[in-house]
Amino acid sequence: MRRLFCIMLAMTVFIGAAYAATEENTQAFDRSGSGFGGGFLSALVKLGLTDAQKHQVALILRTSREKGRAYFDDFRRALQVLRGVMATNGSDENAVREAFKAVATAGEEMAVHKAGVIMELKSILTPEQLEILEELKATMAEQRNARMEVVRSLLDEWIEVYSK
Repeated sequence: MRRLFCIMLAMTVFIGAAYAATEENTQAFDRSGSGFGGGFLSALVKLGLTDAQKHQVALILRTSREKGRAYFDDFRRALQVLRGVMATNGSDENAVREAFKAVATAGEEMAVHKAGVIMELKSILTPEQLEILEELKATMAEQRNARMEVVRSLLDEWIEVYSK
């Protein structure tokens, strides 16, 4: 029983992180400036794109938008199935593994698509803009990691309080 709980807890943390990462990377207009939408739009402004670059970026995003949304929808559906399996058949390790494989496959397709779009976008940036982009990515990663640490510390504190 304890082993099953540990497996489920580890999977929940992993799935939660994966979900948060994808959600953070796809929100349209996050006013805080984080996430793919807010952070990405904010990055576009901070990169100081020329009008020609803005046009190229818009064309790349328009071309990739439909596929990207479809991959994200597939990922979310697979994640919902996994959550349902864990809630109803959590003791069936094979069912959980199969549902998780579907999440992994959907996530893989989404990641490959995103990587292609990113490479296409990077190809139109100047070396200076690429440096700025790397700095922005590092800042966003730090912010994401800090948020995750807050959540972890709160969970650790809760566990300590109620496990005595």
